[in-house]
Amino acid sequence: MKKFLVVPSSLWQCELIKFLHKKNSFVYSLDDNNLAAGHKIADKRINIKISDTKKLKKFIKRNKIIPISTCSDFGQKVVNKLSNNKNNLFNKYLQRLKQQKLKIKTPFFKKDRISRKEFIKFKKIVAKPLYGSGSKNVFLLNKNLKNKLMKNYLYEQFIQGKEYNVDGFFYNKKFYLYAIMEKKKVPNSLTVSYVMKSSYLAKSIQNNIKSMLQKFFIGMGYPNGPIHAEVIITNSKEVYMVESHPREAGFDLFYKLCKKISGKNLLLNKINSVQNITIKENQLSSNKNYSHYLQRMLYINKEGYIKDIYFKKYKKFSKIKIFTKIFKKKGDYIKYNSDDASRVGYVMLLSKQHKNLTGIAEKFIKKNFVLKLSKRYYL
Repeated sequence: MKKFLVVPSSLWQCELIKFLHKKNSFVYSLDDNNLAAGHKIADKRINIKISDTKKLKKFIKRNKIIPISTCSDFGQKVVNKLSNNKNNLFNKYLQRLKQQKLKIKTPFFKKDRISRKEFIKFKKIVAKPLYGSGSKNVFLLNKNLKNKLMKNYLYEQFIQGKEYNVDGFFYNKKFYLYAIMEKKKVPNSLTVSYVMKSSYLAKSIQNNIKSMLQKFFIGMGYPNGPIHAEVIITNSKEVYMVESHPREAGFDLFYKLCKKISGKNLLLNKINSVQNITIKENQLSSNKNYSHYLQRMLYINKEGYIKDIYFKKYKKFSKIKIFTKIFKKKGDYIKYNSDDASRVGYVMLLSKQHKNLTGIAEKFIKKNFVLKLSKRYYL
């Protein structure tokens, strides 16, 4: 029986744990949070702090355990440490340097420091941590800037345009594209997206994005496995990379939406890539089952304790598949955050014929989603 260590062991790792059980594997959970959902369904919890890398390495070596993580920069970094791999692929500054070297279109950027003179030249500057994800601690600097110094931060020119998610699988130096999704941001937010949908970009632009990313992944030395990248396309059709991650998108964007689009067993491919098991071309190439798709996140614009949260029962739609999910529960305290934590659930739609899924999703949410809040705690 094969043994796996799943880290972290949050809600978004539970499908991985269940899948590993179906494959008759023994699953250990690793998460410092005692309430992590994965602890309840794993075969055994490892009671070692995640920060104790030395002790964890001894444990997995002695017990012949394979560390694995999905949809998490943090989790993948832990796996890399336990597997003696570097985490430089997550460093945004090193990404920019590599883009320059590969002659990929790159905005102005600097590490740790930016001068007032540079700010005046570019007018808008984005500041983001060298390591990080989930839209956390990202700032737009656009007025009254003096010389700015923040250690372990990347400063880069703000590029005006539409932002897109790019998701797929990188295997043996070839990038298998599954989806390019247009993003729509929460009002007055620099970073938090609440709509990801089919992009309908011209084939030439899609091919440009695909070849640019493949060039980048090879140049950076990406391992085999899922990838999640973000690009911006300007009004003049110039394509800029925002950043890239050697892991899959979360919130079911990869293992549900991309799985439905591609028609492939993406979890199995992930597990096989971790074990260096050969994956055939036909197991990776997308079937392109759906041309029209959308994931509408339910974001928080209120504050309080959840008194009730659910979707009403609804009739199935003709020629449109709908999936819903809620991440929060009764008694949870919620409020708006300037990162992905502002999401409480989603509605996912896929169709082979219907193109205007945004309007359908909005009507569906208005009619069927119920959220009741209170200033007092509820059980």
